[in-house]
Amino acid sequence: MAKVIKGDLSNVSSIVSALQGDEADTTNLINAINGFINDSPSTLVGAGYNAARQKMGLYLENVQSRQQISAELASAISSGAASLAGYMGEYDVLDDSEIEEIASEISILKSKISSARNTIYRINLSNVNSENPVSTSYYYNCISRWEATLKELEKKLDRLIGLGGADSAAFSQVSSLGGDVAKYDASIQGRKISSIR
Repeated sequence: MAKVIKGDLSNVSSIVSALQGDEADTTNLINAINGFINDSPSTLVGAGYNAARQKMGLYLENVQSRQQISAELASAISSGAASLAGYMGEYDVLDDSEIEEIASEISILKSKISSARNTIYRINLSNVNSENPVSTSYYYNCISRWEATLKELEKKLDRLIGLGGADSAAFSQVSSLGGDVAKYDASIQGRKISSIR
């Protein structure tokens, strides 16, 4: 079962903004670390400073991995939300729990249209030799309205039937990064700066 509200998709932009802000902060941190690593050999000497540079180099690798993960997550989240919003088209809410209800409405409308056409046929037969023919315009107007409604309901039904697949495709864009996030987590767990001697 899937229910998507277009307004919720626009809220994703705050997550993307946070990830992009984190990426920008990480860039500043990378620049500061690189500055320390590159400038310190000329001004700082000794085993302690060499160990500090080594620790900063490992920390730099972790920070660069974090920056890459943040950029990839921001892109995947943004792309997933955009593809789902595109799939929704003109609908503000799509809820596939409505499939049975809409299918029932479609069936009722088709029955009404068929019944009205039969009535028109019978009226036309009786009008053949009649001096006072009965108008069928009411039935034609009803059929026209019902067919327009039917077209809209069938269009929405198609969207609802495909919603689960569209939702899964959007989610998979983000979840596909789960392995990368797990690798990053494992790398920082296995490479704590304080444990380097």
